[in-house]
Amino acid sequence: MRLNEDLVFHFSGEIDRTSVTHDCVRVTDAQGRRARGRLDVDGPRVRFVPATVLAPDLSDGGYVPGATYQVEIAGFPRPDGLRGVDGAPLAATYRWRFRVVALTDEGRPYFEDRDPERVRPLRLFPAPQSVPKPRRDDDKPSGGSELRYELGPLDAIYLRCEEPLDPSSLVDGAFALRSRQGVEVRLRSRLLENEPDAALRPRPARARSSVQPASWQRELRAALVELTPVTRLAGGLSSPWSLVFHPEVRTTRVTLIRFLPGWPALPVLVPHFRSGVPRDLGGHAVWEPALVQVAFPIVERGRDDGRGVWLEEFVDTRLRSTLAVPGCDGTATWSDTGRVEVRFLRAAGDGRLGDLELSGPQSFRDLHSVRAVVPSGSTCTLSSQPGPVVVRAQGTLRIAGRLERATGGRSTFVFGREKLSTWLERVLTAPAEIAAREMDWTVLVAGGDLVIEGEIDVSTPLLLVAGGRIRVTGTVRGGQPTQVFRLGEGGGAGLTASNVDELELDPPDQNPLRSTLRFAVLSGPLPPRGTVVEWLEAEAHGSSEPKDAANPGWSVRYLPEFARAPAVPEDLQPVDSPELLERPGSIQLLIELTVEPGERWRPPFVDSVRLAWLESKGSER
Repeated sequence: MRLNEDLVFHFSGEIDRTSVTHDCVRVTDAQGRRARGRLDVDGPRVRFVPATVLAPDLSDGGYVPGATYQVEIAGFPRPDGLRGVDGAPLAATYRWRFRVVALTDEGRPYFEDRDPERVRPLRLFPAPQSVPKPRRDDDKPSGGSELRYELGPLDAIYLRCEEPLDPSSLVDGAFALRSRQGVEVRLRSRLLENEPDAALRPRPARARSSVQPASWQRELRAALVELTPVTRLAGGLSSPWSLVFHPEVRTTRVTLIRFLPGWPALPVLVPHFRSGVPRDLGGHAVWEPALVQVAFPIVERGRDDGRGVWLEEFVDTRLRSTLAVPGCDGTATWSDTGRVEVRFLRAAGDGRLGDLELSGPQSFRDLHSVRAVVPSGSTCTLSSQPGPVVVRAQGTLRIAGRLERATGGRSTFVFGREKLSTWLERVLTAPAEIAAREMDWTVLVAGGDLVIEGEIDVSTPLLLVAGGRIRVTGTVRGGQPTQVFRLGEGGGAGLTASNVDELELDPPDQNPLRSTLRFAVLSGPLPPRGTVVEWLEAEAHGSSEPKDAANPGWSVRYLPEFARAPAVPEDLQPVDSPELLERPGSIQLLIELTVEPGERWRPPFVDSVRLAWLESKGSER
């Protein structure tokens, strides 16, 4: 079964539409999780249409690549079974299985191309306008004409196609804009729509375009590609820009190399070139060379009315605050990926023991908690038996008191290039005599923040790991001064540790959560320059829009610039829009991400925030 293939069930008579529900027609994987999609009824046929695939890694559609699904159609004697329009129930319940194509299946197509003879090229959308071609020197008409696609400084470029596209063929960096001076700005690619058939569709709620909404419903489209500049575009002498297309994009990939016979194979990053050509579901190229003939002038709309605009796309960590957000489980990750996201660790465990307070002697080897704390004023003494001891928390792991351990073992084990979860499993499953001789480690792993306000004193090598942030205001001592290691962001004055670059912080394959976790991060003051006399509006975009989901899993709120670090949640008092703030001036963003137990591991993210304000006269932009 391919990733976009419908399931069609044929019956001997017309089906009662009211009897067709996701309870009586179930499509579930081996763990009992339902495939995402809709059910359509057409006379004697019932069709399951899987959810559209949009992500480049093909992971967000109705089916999970490589998974095996069971189909169950409920019939007699179940009261909620399928019925005909005459009221007669389906004679019995039917079950069967199918397997979805895996991304490792060589030579097998991932998608069903329902019209393989039809190839439609990408077109600019809305269509560019033909205007008199200006001269370079005096900007007067030269007698010719050119196609122009007008952009605002923060606008994206949109491409439409009258047939669905293969999301994996859209590669960041394949498209760019080039100025008259030769400056090239990379464009990030994102597939916003990917429907089976072309139709007139309204403007997407997330579109970054100055074009009037009515213009969006004049041309057919099945797929819509958004090309977003990684920085604000300049007008004036740099404009108009031209579109550049790179048919090959340079990336890197991991290759195992054995340097000498008998040595273990080590993973090495090597340069790799991949095709940047967009393709349809049948693998046909849909790139249209005429697109590079279009001019892209930048129009500074409203520049003279004293408006300031800031688009934050989270590619610059200098605007990130390192302050802790009180009341949350961990710090959301703001690196250079263009997103604020959750970096949860597979090594954070399954949380089987729930929330724990640790004090007194402990004999465990591998503890799995949701949240764990060594309370202030108490001492937790870990096992004195040589070998590894691992403390895991899905949320916050807080050492407010004293954590100690003394063993007679030793550790000669060194890190190799591998995933953290793989390394932990190998250390924990080693035979006892080898573990005591070579793997006498103490490891603290937090899926959220690892907070050390008290004291850690162990005689073994110590590894501190956090998916959120490591925050140390206390003291940390390992068996030797050089035996404290850190994996993750953060630190503190009381921590002298070596970074472990060999281990990879790998995410979970499935949703392991036992309870809801909240991650958050603060920005620095925005805007970083200029004077705000009145806030006008703010707009945020993320993994799903609030209007598209009852609980999108993320929020962006606003608060005045801090005079001091917040200590309790009441110090924040954010508002939903900067217009609601009592005084003008710089603000800070409070970005919150919520992850919950469920069927799939699909953590939310925020990828842009746009702010607009009125400036005082004479302020620099």
